[in-house]
Amino acid sequence: MAVAHGYRERHLPIDDLVIDWFHYTKMGEMDMDPTKWPDPVVMNRDLHAMNFHTMISVWPRFVPESRFYATVLKNGWFEHLADGAPTNGLPYDRAGADIDTTDPAAAKWYWNIIRESYIAKGFDAFWADETEPDLPPNGSFWHIGPGTQFFNVFPLFHTAAFYNGMRADTHGRALILARDAYLGAQHNGAIFWSSDISANWDTLKRQVPTGINFVASGTPYWSTDIGGWQYLPAVHHPALPPLLDPTDARDNVGGYDDYPELYTRWFEYGAFQPNFRSHGSRKQNEVWSYGKEAEPILEKYLRLRYQLMPYIYSLGRTTNLTGAPFMRGLFMDFGSDPNVANIGDEYMFGPTLLVAPVTDQGVTSRQVYPPPAQKVRRKRSGSISGPTSACTAARPSPSPPPSTLSPSSFAPAPSSLSAQPSRARSTNNPSPPSASIPARTAASTSTTTTERLTPTSTEPPKPPTSTGPTPPENSPTQETTSPQVQTYKSFPAKRHSRLTAAVPRSFACPSGAKRRNLLLPSPSLPPSPAAVSSQHNNSAATTAPPAR
Repeated sequence: MAVAHGYRERHLPIDDLVIDWFHYTKMGEMDMDPTKWPDPVVMNRDLHAMNFHTMISVWPRFVPESRFYATVLKNGWFEHLADGAPTNGLPYDRAGADIDTTDPAAAKWYWNIIRESYIAKGFDAFWADETEPDLPPNGSFWHIGPGTQFFNVFPLFHTAAFYNGMRADTHGRALILARDAYLGAQHNGAIFWSSDISANWDTLKRQVPTGINFVASGTPYWSTDIGGWQYLPAVHHPALPPLLDPTDARDNVGGYDDYPELYTRWFEYGAFQPNFRSHGSRKQNEVWSYGKEAEPILEKYLRLRYQLMPYIYSLGRTTNLTGAPFMRGLFMDFGSDPNVANIGDEYMFGPTLLVAPVTDQGVTSRQVYPPPAQKVRRKRSGSISGPTSACTAARPSPSPPPSTLSPSSFAPAPSSLSAQPSRARSTNNPSPPSASIPARTAASTSTTTTERLTPTSTEPPKPPTSTGPTPPENSPTQETTSPQVQTYKSFPAKRHSRLTAAVPRSFACPSGAKRRNLLLPSPSLPPSPAAVSSQHNNSAATTAPPAR
């Protein structure tokens, strides 16, 4: 409750609190430890009164000492070996067996227990963890056949057990956070993430092409554990001076000197993912837990995420209608440009934003390749177009997001947009390429620009005056321009109504960077729905909910 009050008292947007595993007394007991959760019914009632939703983690694992193990065993509902014995953990992890939800009877029973154990306590959504399953099925058997033959299908059946139950027994939108996916699991109101990743810069860098590849499979709702889930090393000294001071966050980050900087860059990237979710094995994980220098920047991007919600919800509706993901590798939108085939460190976020995350420690600039610019015409000053551009990744800044990123600035989905829920439909379009995309090397970008670090300001950013090579440290920015570079200017919000274009294109650097946005006039968008966001003992997230 302290976390919920902390966000509300700071007037920070958040809608969903999540309770992670080990809230129970035994794995598979389907209870809540009364020493830590004395009255979950009252807790949920109070959170609902504060306009929160709640999500709770439910595992498919049952240890022999749990109250339901004998029932599942008697009915033959466990993943089992050839002799019928339950597949009881791994040699290093004898922690019970997984229920076989490929069996319709087992799936129905499992949901009934979840309903009686958690829906009755007031929980709204579920975190279906360990949906691989964690016990590899090769050598074991499912109800549908040998685990070696049906090795990867468990997430499809397991998320369906939740989805079918929620559709039958609840009145809200079905939302399931699942650790693993199989083609078609997106039909089950499921969103996914890249599992329990490490908390370092290399992992952050690899998440960008990972996400591009994942959503290209046709499963649109994906995210990472912002900040990484694994425990932080006791000591880590970066090669470059940290951009954010860790001194007042030592109780949370320990001796990891550059972790506030890493977390902030990751958070900035997360604001432009389909799901916006922070999770990790830190003592605290709220936006005020990483130091006074990081806090205003994290608040800035949290508010920006909510500012973008009408746009994101429109993208979700379009995905629901077409099956196409809205986090898209450049090859999906600009297939005629051979230069984008192997770009794995930037992507389109809907039709309007090109996102280029900063994933290196201590840097204040990065190279960006925007695809060939669409001609954008401004009535008073003519057209702006060009083949390439550059983006400057400034030091993370706590200044408010520029007014040019207001929700009314973004082009909406088709006029048939509706807030009414409808079940996700598959697409009949050909599957997009899904080959692994390596991170792009510096050689594939055309130019780099560097700008001096600017103090915090509430003034809208001024249009860039030039691009060019990196100036010497502590020297004025050089007024040089490459003939191959097109600088995209950022126009004041009051002039948005004077912009027109056949195809909306702009790009933004989710990293405290200066933004060159080509924005279109936008008719009135529907009211922003309640974003699905979460905050639990060590997790926080926001996401646009998939339509069902």
